[in-house]
Amino acid sequence: MQIKISKTLEGIIAELVFATTKAPVRRALKEQLALAILRHEGSLAHQTLATRLHSWEIRHIAQLLEQQIDVTPEENLSPEEFFRSFCNELRSKYDSAEGHDCNPEQGLMERSASDDLTDRPPMISTIHALAAIAEEKDSCTARAMQHFGISAQQLLSDALRLAHKSISRPQQPRNLNLCE
Repeated sequence: MQIKISKTLEGIIAELVFATTKAPVRRALKEQLALAILRHEGSLAHQTLATRLHSWEIRHIAQLLEQQIDVTPEENLSPEEFFRSFCNELRSKYDSAEGHDCNPEQGLMERSASDDLTDRPPMISTIHALAAIAEEKDSCTARAMQHFGISAQQLLSDALRLAHKSISRPQQPRNLNLCE
């Protein structure tokens, strides 16, 4: 079964395809995707970055990307073709990852502590897309994130740690009966 793309990432890509299809100039589509992911505060990628960076630092990365997009040459592919190809690259990268066979319907929060996001994730999320863009050393996303000491591997490991932290069991409630 083919690994799925998260609804958040699908929505961000759909909005970006719509916006860039109408634009007369199509530049740096991967960088525009990274920018859209950074601006989407509900995305896993944004939440993960927020564990390491202040909000102004995330906005600064977005501003650096905006500046680079303006000076980047145009893409040869249409936005639809480009993002379809990018999603297929992500699917092949994570679908062929060695590791366990996990249920694609299972959410990130339901994974066990022994799982690793570099293995096959339950679905491809914004964090995987941002990490894939940041892995490309010649991308301005990678340079901007490196400026703040963030690498693609750190993004993935931070997302895993964030997931495990949010699913860890709460401590037993204290006895609040003050009359005893």
